[in-house]
Amino acid sequence: MAQLALKSPRPKLRAAAMEALALGWPKHPSIESILDHSGNSASPEVLLASIGVRIARGIHEDSDFDVLLEMSRRRREIDVDYGWRDEIANELAKGWRGSQSLKAKCLEALGGRYDHRGDLLSNEIATRVLLSAFPHDADVAKYCAYVIANDRYPFIGMFDRSDAWRLLRENFEDDSVIVAAIDPWLEKDKVDSMNVSLAGQVGRTPRAKQMLIETLAVSFPHWSAWCVWRIADSGEISNSPHTGARMC
Repeated sequence: MAQLALKSPRPKLRAAAMEALALGWPKHPSIESILDHSGNSASPEVLLASIGVRIARGIHEDSDFDVLLEMSRRRREIDVDYGWRDEIANELAKGWRGSQSLKAKCLEALGGRYDHRGDLLSNEIATRVLLSAFPHDADVAKYCAYVIANDRYPFIGMFDRSDAWRLLRENFEDDSVIVAAIDPWLEKDKVDSMNVSLAGQVGRTPRAKQMLIETLAVSFPHWSAWCVWRIADSGEISNSPHTGARMC
């Protein structure tokens, strides 16, 4: 693994090996030399992986932040392969969790969704970073509530919108501002049972639980059934005649 991370002629394989080595053998003696060789790599993926290793070891610097921001821009000089792009957001969230500078850049990007300036961060990366790196932050909660209340398809800028609801459940569970926006939205989007089910778990309000019960009667109730199981300690769900019939 160390030899692949150091010498593989295939940049993406080298980057993957670097991440695997740091994850599985974080004290491997070759990591220092691998970092030395990869810091100025012409491969965006190798550069990204090396930053990730430095973050994991707690030795990342402001210059790493600048590189990740450049990778995140709508029109960027350092273009990472699409399959690696989620790692940009993940590393920003891990290395600069709670950073007010990072939060401001993300909110600026998302506040100008129709602003075509290339120096703004991409919508998907900005959204993923906000939901990951700023748990229960009041500014982020206010932004999310606005999006949920005003957009027909909240978080449409993300490749997989279900990731947004999952991150909200993990980092903004029971947030009063966000939950107050979710309940009315559930009424608007009953057809999308997957996202309705995931959104309902953020606050698990009586209305959200009732919506989950109602969607057990649709043609494909598996998402609702899965969510009902997760919150089955609720008397409102366990006492519903529809629940028992559908979950037998």
